[in-house]
Amino acid sequence: MLPATYASTNGQTYHVKIGVTDIGDNIFDSGVFISTLSLCGPGLVQPPAQFSAQLIDNTVTLTNESRYATSWHWDFGDQTTTEERNPGPHTYAGPGTYEVTLITENYCCSDTFSTTVEIGVSSTEEITLEGFDIFPNPVQDELNIQAEAGTSFEFEVRDISGRLLAKGAQQDNLTIHTGDWKRGLYLLTLRTDKGVYTKKLSLH
Repeated sequence: MLPATYASTNGQTYHVKIGVTDIGDNIFDSGVFISTLSLCGPGLVQPPAQFSAQLIDNTVTLTNESRYATSWHWDFGDQTTTEERNPGPHTYAGPGTYEVTLITENYCCSDTFSTTVEIGVSSTEEITLEGFDIFPNPVQDELNIQAEAGTSFEFEVRDISGRLLAKGAQQDNLTIHTGDWKRGLYLLTLRTDKGVYTKKLSLH
């Protein structure tokens, strides 16, 4: 063990570079191991599970954005699983709603992240939003949903990858702030005692 110390000042940012050489042989078998405790960090490092999904037709492509994990378990929601860190594109056999789940693990902890993908939604004709007024569309900084007086409804907004952005229950009117959403296409789903309604939204 070769201890290294440096006098530092609270509240300052430091960039540290550590190098190691091995001149005893031609084998690259040396390394630098830094404990989080030695840097005054927590003893347990949570491996946050995170990924993004891109959906084209019935094929989903996943980008693993998790950190600090040593193992990964993917469940595509159709009884298909994989332990690959970066799985290849996955094609679903038919239309439906599928929940994709990633479970990350390391030496101490685990984390889970899930998102829903809708297969066949993009090719489904928009159902009439009877009794609702949705505006503006294209959406700017906020989306307004006006319903007939006394109408109770549940709402969901998802992006084209199936990621849930807004969800809840409401009566009469609702305003959803969209200022921090990315530009693109979204799907609004409204559920009432009369049925389920969908509307495609464009955010500019």
